[in-house]
Amino acid sequence: MQTLLAKVQIQLARVQIQLARVQIQLARVQIPLGEVQIQQGKVQITLQESGSSRQEYTGIRQLSTRIDFFIPVLNLWPAGFMLINQRSLIMATAAYMPNDDMGKVELMEHLAANLPAYAPDFNLSAEALESHNADTKAFRYSLTMQHQVQSDAHNWTAHKNQLRDGGSGSAGWPVLTRGDEAPPPFVNPGVIRRLSTLVAGIKAHRNYTEAIGQHLRLIGPEILLEPDTWKPVLKSRFSAGSPVICWTKGQAGSIEIWADRGNGFALFSVNTEPDTIDTTPLPDTGTNWKYKAIYRLHDAPVGQWSDVMNVAVGV
Repeated sequence: MQTLLAKVQIQLARVQIQLARVQIQLARVQIPLGEVQIQQGKVQITLQESGSSRQEYTGIRQLSTRIDFFIPVLNLWPAGFMLINQRSLIMATAAYMPNDDMGKVELMEHLAANLPAYAPDFNLSAEALESHNADTKAFRYSLTMQHQVQSDAHNWTAHKNQLRDGGSGSAGWPVLTRGDEAPPPFVNPGVIRRLSTLVAGIKAHRNYTEAIGQHLRLIGPEILLEPDTWKPVLKSRFSAGSPVICWTKGQAGSIEIWADRGNGFALFSVNTEPDTIDTTPLPDTGTNWKYKAIYRLHDAPVGQWSDVMNVAVGV
């Protein structure tokens, strides 16, 4: 019994040493240490943040979406790590729709090949499948021809420059690239809009599951967001004489825009989609209105304020 008690005392001494190291680390990031308790073999630390905000971290390894660095914390049994909350990192799912045209057409081709197996589950008619196939073939052909034209343009530009300036190179005219396949039937514009409508219907169906979404590539990859680094970039233009605050949304939920029209900054608008027009009556004489903004996520401001933007109005 005395031997076990001695071991426990040694472990407690080691805990105190580790807690002292935690205090040093917290001081470095200016997070004050609140309460420290040892309960049922676990170290529990309560951090005091931003005045009245308190967050608790219990156990050897605390799972969290907020992570900055690891600090070793000794449990009464094996040593481990604790996550200390200092900078926000959030796991999110990116949009399924690729940003580039090549990615879009590859998604369309993947669906064209795999959707027939799911047609009964989602009540997809033969006409709907054929329409998607036609869109896919037309878009692929359009991309192929664009790349061929761009390649021809590059070759002809190089030939023209050589013909003009001289230099070494093969003589003769560049050979135009000719596609071997016949063009597919033309389809009405808006293939990506129709693709989005098709996917929305599939995802809204009662038979849709996450596993099916993964197989059809209708679920984007997981991405790591770092909202603390977000900073809006504001630009301006005019519409019917009124200033328009231009901004990009990125991964934010919305943006909070403040305006100073001569009496100091005050909240002007919270918007979920760009851009934002200011229809406040214009002054009779020329002056500068100022705008600043900060992103919002889950109905709370995140990141950094934008630079102040000056807009000349009433001139």
